[in-house]
Amino acid sequence: MSRLSVEASRLYSKLRHEQSLVGLLYKLPDSLLPIAKWGLHEISSYLSYGRGDMPQGVGIETISLCNRSCGYCPVGKKRFRETRDHASMDMKLYSKIIDDLAAAPRTKNGIGYNGNLFLVAFGEPVLDKQMAQRIKIAKDKLPEARVGLFSNGDLLTEEILNGWVDAGLDNVYVTPHDKDDPQPEHILELLKIEKFKKILVLGQPIRFFSNRAGTVDGIPMDQAIRPLKRCISNTYCTFISTDGKMTMCAHDAYIQNPTGNLNDENFWEIWDKKENKNTRKALRKGDWSKTPQMCEDCRTHFV
Repeated sequence: MSRLSVEASRLYSKLRHEQSLVGLLYKLPDSLLPIAKWGLHEISSYLSYGRGDMPQGVGIETISLCNRSCGYCPVGKKRFRETRDHASMDMKLYSKIIDDLAAAPRTKNGIGYNGNLFLVAFGEPVLDKQMAQRIKIAKDKLPEARVGLFSNGDLLTEEILNGWVDAGLDNVYVTPHDKDDPQPEHILELLKIEKFKKILVLGQPIRFFSNRAGTVDGIPMDQAIRPLKRCISNTYCTFISTDGKMTMCAHDAYIQNPTGNLNDENFWEIWDKKENKNTRKALRKGDWSKTPQMCEDCRTHFV
């Protein structure tokens, strides 16, 4: 691959993270949005890896414990407590996963996996006391990846955020869960600190709800999100539970449809399994007969 192509890949990688451009994308008609996202993902994949159908987002669940128990989240459900161990990921396993990602089959001059790396899934990252260390490991070995976190913000302090930022964190997205306090005072104070202004993102309160691929019930229909005709974004992502199981979707809270196990398999070998490729193709076409039942049951905002 030419030097020009390498630079084009890196520029595109930066552009696809710009919130203003993402906002423009979501102004497209519903009929065009899936096709546009599909095309952009494939362009990014070819520029970075010289082939299509490669991951743009990887989520690693470093802890499955949360300080909240929300009715619209699987973590608050009895089944989650009964089927998932509220544990933190073993550091040896975590390092092995990062090493796998660092060995990504990149085009010339590319360095490892270069997409989004979210060190969170169904837990609250503040509760992971090794989070700063994990961020540093990821940034050292994956210099082109964007490392991010999602937090409810309840327990976030200047000291904790300082540790994360110093370790190399790119972004932490705070989602207010209290509709009566959409802009928590302590988060607004953190946003006044210069070094946090480009790192800390305060989102909007949750107004529309997802059944998270059938893992959450009781969502009022007037608040529910429309069913999908295709699923695009999640087919360019994958998620890894605290015990190393890999799954295709962030909504698979109970790991009902694991695609592999990173304790004894390689990340890229799991990604390229024939059955996993076929499922991704079916999701992009909206052929629910060839996907897990949870996909057909899903009501979510992902496209």
